[in-house]
Amino acid sequence: MTDRRQDLLHLLQDAYGLAQNVERLLRQFSDRHARHARLATLIEGCLLQTLDQQRLLVECLRRIGDGGQIARLANADFAVVLQPADQSADDALHDLAHLRALILQEIDLYSSVIAAAESSGFFETRLVCEEILVQKTSMAAWLSQHAPSQALAKHRILDEVASAPGRQAV
Repeated sequence: MTDRRQDLLHLLQDAYGLAQNVERLLRQFSDRHARHARLATLIEGCLLQTLDQQRLLVECLRRIGDGGQIARLANADFAVVLQPADQSADDALHDLAHLRALILQEIDLYSSVIAAAESSGFFETRLVCEEILVQKTSMAAWLSQHAPSQALAKHRILDEVASAPGRQAV
């Protein structure tokens, strides 16, 4: 049971670290695109939800016995970088796509956390993480509508062209 408990603690710490990265990205997005009032309001709602999810994760860690220490963050080296540039609609779409990719990582992680909580008998943690997973899935769906696949494909093609072998720097 101790190994399962430790595995669950590590997964919860990873989830907390990833949630911190999402928080930083949401804050940067909100600052960068403040002139888009409707979008900024929606992003602010996502930020508040993410902060609440972090609080719930800390409660889970304390309950399981981590003492609230968030010592090991596997994603601490994840760089959340938004390039300063003009704040065009294309920039907003690119930033939303980046945010969506990070949230999809969270969704994958929460599936593992739920399975670990179930197998180790921490059913309250499982329920908390299931609720967070529902929220993250909803957030990813919303982002999919606002960062359509055409925009994602456009950015992938531009990235591929820019990094093509033999391409000379201008």
